[in-house]
Amino acid sequence: YNTDHLEQKVQMLESSIKYYQTKTKEYPAIEKKIQAIEKVLNGNPDLKRQFEKEIQLQKQTQMQKSAKKPKFFK
Repeated sequence: YNTDHLEQKVQMLESSIKYYQTKTKEYPAIEKKIQAIEKVLNGNPDLKRQFEKEIQLQKQTQMQKSAKKPKFFK
């Protein structure tokens, strides 16, 4: 019985666990950044409006990009 492929699976799982652990460590810092940005935006209505426009534009272009994908990619 060949255990090579099992070893590979274990290694893949271990590396993905490590990857997600490092990612989740970054979350609090990202949260703080988001809060800081929101604080600035809430104190500046014009900037907030501009920011929300940008986000809407990005969402629209994302939607258009995903709509253009051929059916077999879904």
